[in-house]
Order: sequence, then structure tokens, then C-alpha cells
Amino acid sequence: MDELLAQVEKPARYTGGEIGSVRKEPSAVDVRFALAFPDVYEIGMSHLGYQLLYAALNELTWCAAERVYAPWPDMEKVLRDVGLPLFALESKEPIADFDVLGFTLQYELAAAGVLQMLDLAGLPLLAADRSDDAPLTIAGGPCATNPESWAPFFDALVLGDGEEVVVEIADAVREVKGRSGGRQAMLEAVAKIAGVYVPSRRTPRFDGARFDGFDLDPGEPERVRRRLVHDLDATPLPRRPLVSNIQAVHDRLALEVMRGCLRGCRFCQAGYLYRPAREREGATIARAARESLATTGYDEVGLLSLSTGDWSPVQTVIPHMMNELAPQRIALSLPSLRAESLEGELAEAISRVRRTGFTLAPEAATERLRRVINKPISDDMVLESVRRVFEAGWEIVKLYFMIGLPTETDEDVAAIFDLVDRVYALGKSVTKRARVNVTVSIFVPKPHTPFERFGMADPEIVRHRMEPFLATKRKRRGGAVYKVHDWRTSLVEAALARADRRAAAAIEAAYRAGARFDGWSEYFRLDRWREAFAAAGIDLEAAATRRIPDGDPLPWDGVDVGVDKAFLQREKERALAAEVTEDCRTGRCGACGACIDEAANDFAAPAIAEPPISLAAAPPEDARFRYWFRYRRFGPTRWLGHLDLSRAMARAARRAALPLVYSQGFHPLPKIAFGPPLAVGIASDAEWFELTLNESLDAAQVRSELARELPEGIELCEAHSKALDAPSINGDVVGFVYEIDLSRLDAPAAGEAVTRFLAAENWPVDIVKKGKARRVDARSLVAEARVEGDSLHVRQMMKAGGGLKIAVLAAEMLGLPGRPVNPTAIRKTETLWRE
Repeated sequence: MDELLAQVEKPARYTGGEIGSVRKEPSAVDVRFALAFPDVYEIGMSHLGYQLLYAALNELTWCAAERVYAPWPDMEKVLRDVGLPLFALESKEPIADFDVLGFTLQYELAAAGVLQMLDLAGLPLLAADRSDDAPLTIAGGPCATNPESWAPFFDALVLGDGEEVVVEIADAVREVKGRSGGRQAMLEAVAKIAGVYVPSRRTPRFDGARFDGFDLDPGEPERVRRRLVHDLDATPLPRRPLVSNIQAVHDRLALEVMRGCLRGCRFCQAGYLYRPAREREGATIARAARESLATTGYDEVGLLSLSTGDWSPVQTVIPHMMNELAPQRIALSLPSLRAESLEGELAEAISRVRRTGFTLAPEAATERLRRVINKPISDDMVLESVRRVFEAGWEIVKLYFMIGLPTETDEDVAAIFDLVDRVYALGKSVTKRARVNVTVSIFVPKPHTPFERFGMADPEIVRHRMEPFLATKRKRRGGAVYKVHDWRTSLVEAALARADRRAAAAIEAAYRAGARFDGWSEYFRLDRWREAFAAAGIDLEAAATRRIPDGDPLPWDGVDVGVDKAFLQREKERALAAEVTEDCRTGRCGACGACIDEAANDFAAPAIAEPPISLAAAPPEDARFRYWFRYRRFGPTRWLGHLDLSRAMARAARRAALPLVYSQGFHPLPKIAFGPPLAVGIASDAEWFELTLNESLDAAQVRSELARELPEGIELCEAHSKALDAPSINGDVVGFVYEIDLSRLDAPAAGEAVTRFLAAENWPVDIVKKGKARRVDARSLVAEARVEGDSLHVRQMMKAGGGLKIAVLAAEMLGLPGRPVNPTAIRKTETLWRE
């Protein structure tokens, strides 16, 4: 594994060992579940639903859930070059050896990632081609609600909320394994579970190029109804969430406060998939934050939902929580808060630690078009929201708009500039530091929404309407900064979102042509997808832009998400008439069909059922006590970069509840200082860092408390109290001692090469970094070197103006110029200090 990791850009993506990860002995469990996320680690680790399933499965003593993410192209190449299969992070065992392989489908452009992972696992891409000893391959997530475009790759797809059904699937697999059944028997058992869609039991019909419905196996229901967690408050949140090894896209403690939204924005798929609205009580969230912060060490809590401002206890629970979090320098973010929610103590409470940018999503710039999409806010309401945000102390407002919405005109698009200019002028009238960032994306019609039968706007129209935004000087106009989404990715997204089963052939063709990470601009290629669709007999542009006539069958007709088809049709007609449908939380019920039988809106109490938090007394401003620690670094943490290591140490100190001293400014951080950075992949017995506390504690006590919270691969060896006027942790470092394991290197005659190096008066080495060249005398950096058996011992001195990395220096000494020594062969054994 070390040899593989040394060859890739971010090896910590593949090491596992995160705080919160669960490792079980494979032979000690009955069922093994590999949770697969078809995108890069940093995105997968940000996804809350993935963590919920991981926690739910690992709560079962007889089940082990492990994780696997799509490997970045450099890791894919390494795996293929050495002939190793894709492996799970926890056990490092091939995912093809698991009982169940469960994919999360969050985004259509992750389609190639699914096939990449199946292929690297050594599994046939098509479910029909897999043997009976292959894992049962299942998918879930919002994209699974049109299962047909993915159908040939999966044995089954799960519709709706996953926390309960994933346990039922594991239980069914366990029962089948108990009687020595294989994949087909598992599928038969899983097919009986409510909310499970089995593609092999329904055959699509076609009338020429037109999808014409399904032929169903005997006993197969016409529509599979999605699963729904009825009592969200009773559904546990992860008690010990996973903490990413490297900085995730959303690097914070995520807590879901409610599921479902009743605003009824007609373009928003999530707003229909997750109805009815179900809320967690304020005390549940406050308790979960307290418990999970203690096990993670995060410095930010995100309260997540589709519309957190609608959460019933939002006005009371946020001030309550901030009384507890602010003294700990922990920020609270509400990514989907509406500006009109900034009432009373709420704005002040959120901003007590730091203010991130405040997001407003008008989506359209004219009141007429906002009525079409059922977002009935006037321009005056938008401006009032902006004024309220800036007056509450925010300096950045982010605005989101869409282009290509049904009934849109050129005038609707031109109005975006006018509205943004007014927002910017208003912001400047409140604060000179006001900034406005604008994101313009392309409307993509999604299944199970009132706009599901509309097509994406014609690419020529989209390009025409995008041109003014692209033409803005450096994407800036009138003081606002514009970011424009790529219409080409939206075209493929739209084609896949509404596709029938024939699109699977296009996905496979695109993958075989090299498609990977299509959500990343550096890898997406429209021509590849256009050719792949053509090879499948489909015109890409027509598939994305075609308007499906009323009454024609839809590929996702076999799925019942709880919202009536008649309601969606009524909403479509009301959209074309620019008529508004009320939010049924505050207005009249729209009879969407989601609230039937036991399923109904479930709102939390407005007040939090917890006693008020007593504010802790602030420590004296001048209380400063310094501690130095020597630590060993090995195993998974040797693959962390310096910044990721710093975050890991800060979180460990917070988990240990040490009385930390924080920096000042916008983003307060614990005062932790490190010695010179260690290159990624090198083990060390002699790393040092300094921690500043606001209480005087025994150094041994601090070491003991901190040691319990350190990630795997860090071991505290020494702890010392230091005077306030002592030099900094870097101040007296003059060099290091390294040991290089020659048995792991192809370095013949190492002793002779080192002798020649030491005999030289100087040894010039040319280094190019960030396009700038410099020459370093390698000989002047080495105070002592000797070969003993299979080891090279080097005493390297620091040099003003910059030196050489030990991997480069060792290569020069061993006569291997241009071939840096593999970091896994290097260990730092000592840090040298000025006497």
C-alpha cells in the first residue's frame, strides 16, 4: 500500500483511519456492506446521507459497513498498472469480495464514476453479466428516482429515505447467506422489501424511438412507492461522525434539522422528493451538536435542510446553541437560511463567531418569472432581504440565478444585471466592504417536478443568453463578480436526468471512451458524450431539449415518490399562467398527495425544551501557558500534508477539551505552532509542535489528555512546559537526522556513491519550483553521512535561502539524480537544536 500511495497526489484519500471510522474483523460479521460514492473522497466525505447509512449499518453487531470512493485518475492508473482491484478503506480488501455494493447517486454526471468503480473492482459493468458469487449491487439517492437510465448496471435501486430500508436489506442478505444462497437468492429476498425497484422485473417497451411503458413480470407492481422515515426526530444522527483526513468540500459537523420543503419551487426536485416536511426538535439538535462536537473536534456546525429558515424552532434554538458554542469559538452556519428569517436575536447569534457569505436565491430576476417558478417574492422583498443581511454585519452576499427557465425571455435575463446592480448599490450604502457574488446556472428539468416534461432550453438560446455574462470584464460588472456554469455539462445532465434504459449504452460508451469525473471541468468533454449518445442511437441535444407531450409515458412512471401526477400537471398549468401556489405550512393545502395514511407534515415545537445555557466566564486576556510536545508520526498520518495535519491536531485538542488560546480576527483558530513541515510519506520519531493554553496545567496531564484524542498514527513521546519568552518552536531548529532504508531502493554501490559525495567540495543541484529556477549546493547541507548495513544515516542542516527535500538530497548522495528517493524508505530520527 505504501508503494502505491507514494505515487499519487493526495494519498490520504485512500488510507482510511479517520476519526469516527469503524473497523470490524471481516470474519466476525455475517454481512459486509461496501458503501460506494462515485466521486472523489473530498465530496463523498461531505455527504450527510452517506454518513447516516454508514452509522446505521455499523450499529448492527453482525454487519460491517466500509467505504469506497472513486479513485482520482492518478490512483486509477496505479491500480491498473500493478493489477490491484479497488479496495475498501477500512479493511483494504477488494470490494468485489463484499456481500453488497451500495452506490449513492447524487448527480447524473457521476455516471462514469459508477462504471469506473465496477470496472476497477473486476466486476462486469452490466448486472446481467455478473456471476452468482458477485456482490449484490444496489443504488439509492435522488438520481435513483429515475432508475431507468442506470437500470442495466444495478440489481436493484432503493427509492426514498434510506436509513430504515438499508437495515432491512442487510437483514435479508444475512438470512439468505445463512442458508448459503448467492446473489440471485439475495435479490429475490431484497425485491420483497418495500421501496426496492428491480429493473430485471420490468421490460421497457418502445414505439419506434418513443418510450411506451413497461411489460411487468407477474406480481410486479406497476409503481414502486418510495420509502419514508415518518418520525425524523426518532431517527438517530451519527453519534461519532466521520472526520475527513483531508479538507472536505464541506468541512464541518453537519446536522439535518428537517427533511422536506413545502415552498413548492417548481424546478426543485428535492422539494417534491422529500415531502412531507418532517422536523427534528430543537433539543434533539442541541444535544446532537454537543455530543458530536465532543467526538469530532469541529469548529463549525452546519444546520442543514432544504430551507432551514422554515424550521419551527430556528428563532429560539440558534441563540440557545450559540450561548454554548461561541465561548468555544465554534461557528454556526445555516446554508439555506432565508433573509426574512433574520429576526430578533438570530442574526446576532449566528455572527458571534464569524460570518460566512449569506446566500440568496431569487433564481429569476423578474417578478413574472418568479411567479412562474412559484417563488413569489417581489424586487422590493429581495432588496429588503439584502439590506437586512448587510445591516446584520455580513459583508458578502451570494446571489443565485438560472437561465433557461420555462417561458423565459431575453428581457428576463437582462433584468439579472439590473437587479444585481441595485443589490450592490444597496450593499455599498450600508457598508463600504459590501461584496456581491453572482452564480448563473442553467435550468435542467428533473423527474417528479412540475417541469419534468419541459426540455432544457435549446443550446443556441442558452449560449445567446449567457454571452453577456461571459463577456463581462474578468467576469465582473458593476462591482459584482459573476460565475457562470458550463452549459455543456448541463446538456449531458439534462439528457441523463430524463433518459430511458437506452441511455445506459451511452453511459457505457462514454466510460469506455475515457469519461471520468465529468462534474470536474478539467475532465469533461462534450464531444465524448455526444459520440457516446450517437453510438447508442440517441441524439444528445434532442434528448436534453425534447419536450415530452402530455399523456406520453415517462421512463420514471414506475416510481411513486408520493406526489400525485395530477398535482404536478396542475402545477405545470399554473406555472404557464404565472399563478402562485401557497406554501401549505402557512397557507392552503395544495393536495399534492404526500400526506396520506401515516405520512404527514410533522413540525417541531417552536421553543427549545432545554434549560438556558449559562455563559462561561471568559479567561483572563493575558493568560498564556506554552507547552511543547515531541511526537512520532507513522501509519496513515504520514500521508497527511502539513495543513491537514494542523487541522487534525487542532481537532484533537478540542476533543480533549483543553483550555485553548485562540487567534483573533475573522476565523479564530487554536494557537498551535509546528516545527518545519515534514514531506508527505516520511515517517518520523522526532516531530514537534507547541500548544498555548489559558490555564497552567501539568505537562504530563496535558500529554495524557491529548494523547487519547490523537488520530491513528500519532504518538506523543514528550511534553514540556515552556516560558513565555522562550524561542518559537522553529527558532532553534538547525537540522535533522534521517535514516534511509537502502533495502527498499535500487541503489547499487551506495557506500561508494556516498563517499564520492562527501569528498566533493560542492555539489550543485538545479531546482525548478513554480517556474523559478535556483541552484543549491547539496554538499553544504550535509554535516555527516554514513552507510551502516542496509541504512544510510544523514545529518542534514537547514540553510538560509532554502535547501533540498531529503528525498532529493538522498538521491543525489546515492548517485540517483533526478530520481527522488521513495518517501516510504525514509524516517526522521532526530531534530537538531541550537545549543
